Amino acid sequence: ARVKRITVSKDLLEDRLEITKILQPQITERKNQGSISNVLVKLMEKLEAEVWSKATTFVPERFVDALFTEASLLVAGATLSESQSLSIGQFRQLSHLIHRVCNCISRKYS
Repeated sequence: ARVKRITVSKDLLEDRLEITKILQPQITERKNQGSISNVLVKLMEKLEAEVWSKATTFVPERFVDALFTEASLLVAGATLSESQSLSIGQFRQLSHLIHRVCNCISRKYS
C-alpha cells in the first residue's frame, strides 16, 4: 500500500512538472506582454487550487476539464476587460499553449 501511494505521488508530481514546464516559461518570457502573463499566472493558481492541491491521483479527464473551464473563463474575462485587453494574437498564443498541455496529457495517457 505504501509503495503504491509513493508511486501515485511520484506520477502526480511528474505530471505537474511536465505541465508546468510548458506554461511557466511563457509567464517569464511574456512579462512585458502583461495580458498573457497575467492569464497564465491566474491559470496556474487555479490549477493549484482545483487540481494539484486536491488530487491524490491524476485523472486526465478531470484535469482537462478543469484546464478548459478555467482557461476559458480567464481568457473571456481578459478579452472583455478594458484594463487587460487581450488581442486575437494573444488569444491564439494562449490557445496554442493549452493545446500543447492537452497533447502532453494525451501522449502520456492514450
